[in-house]
Amino acid sequence: MKGMVITVGLGEDVHYGIAQSIEAANPDTMTFVASSKSRETLGMVAQELERTGHTRLAELCVNEGAVVEVEDFENVDSCYAASVIAFKKLLERGLQPKHIVADFTSGTKAMSAGLVMAAALFGCETLSYVGGLKRNGAGRVITGSGQVHIGKPSIMLQDLTLRHAVEAFNHYQFRACRALIAGLKERVSTQLLEKAESLAVAADFYEAWDRFDHKAAAELRSELKQFDNDWGADTKSNRCFVVRIAGLLETSQQGGKDAAEVFVELAKSAGGLLMADLLANALRRGKEGRYDDAVARLYRVIELAAQVVLARDYNLHTSRISESFLSERGLQSKYASSSQQGYVKIGLRDAYELLADLGHELGTTFQRNDRLQKYLNSRNESILAHGLRAVGTEVYERLLDSAKQLCEQAVGTEYLNRELKNCEFPQLNWIETT
Repeated sequence: MKGMVITVGLGEDVHYGIAQSIEAANPDTMTFVASSKSRETLGMVAQELERTGHTRLAELCVNEGAVVEVEDFENVDSCYAASVIAFKKLLERGLQPKHIVADFTSGTKAMSAGLVMAAALFGCETLSYVGGLKRNGAGRVITGSGQVHIGKPSIMLQDLTLRHAVEAFNHYQFRACRALIAGLKERVSTQLLEKAESLAVAADFYEAWDRFDHKAAAELRSELKQFDNDWGADTKSNRCFVVRIAGLLETSQQGGKDAAEVFVELAKSAGGLLMADLLANALRRGKEGRYDDAVARLYRVIELAAQVVLARDYNLHTSRISESFLSERGLQSKYASSSQQGYVKIGLRDAYELLADLGHELGTTFQRNDRLQKYLNSRNESILAHGLRAVGTEVYERLLDSAKQLCEQAVGTEYLNRELKNCEFPQLNWIETT
């Protein structure tokens, strides 16, 4: 089934062009965007269609329910809003946008602009208008000399789609980015498709990294060189960062070590990188307003800072601290309640407590930060932790400050800031393809 959305204007002989366009399209159903005054033109369109033997089409023109009236025919916003309603009427009748023709033969310039914008919004693939070289003194095509021009707004549609894909990428909505690009494949040039596909590869890379799948991201690194060329990006530092972590993760698994030994080795070799990665991930979630997700990551990075220092400086893993280590330092009784088979397992607060007992400044810093204790409690009450509350901006921002401070103290400010820079995802600038 085919439909039409048509702008309707005023003036001498305007109805001839509209009738000619309707005859050429031969739709099954129509809607009209008209002003209160231009409604009368539809009657003349119907008469012209009757005269040429198109009774069925003439009847569609006098259907009162098919007319959407524009409040202000010189205002683009008003004309656009009316055009959107006209399209929705056809969609409600079961039509697909690709089977709708948008005709802007008559009407004000604002009405034409509004209809074309609405057509782009709905993915309408066919535009039409009646034009000709022979025109009267008012600039209108002389009756009988008009020609129906059919166009497919492919460039406009592909530009809009690719722009939306770029916006999705910049907002870390990588799946949406890929879905938009997938819809482009049937209607773009080879050159533009190659550019779009390199963006899709980048979306795959950054989505994998964003969910901490460093191995999958590393496997795509070589393909990002084309993305850099196509989009003027510089992903070298991102690629190197991911490859470093992926390599260290793989190396730590070798040699038949148990889980605790693997963790300690990895904390020593990649702890600083993983802290930067978690912090950067939390920052992205914060930018999205997903504070519960951000705080979950900040809690983990605060815990990780203590684990990295215990591994690096004392060769300890928080899930397997030997009683003999504690006994030698007179600390066995303090942590004995969590002892099992000669080992003690401790959580975040006890990890910092142990660091303080061992005389490490990081543990002391944690203990002195009363506000941090408060906001950690707020995190524990989060719906993504142990409670039912949503986390707000304040908790996120306070935990972010404290987490960054602890990480800086654990691995050094200069090192952390450098790696955080390496974790920044690119932001693309949209450039029209036309």
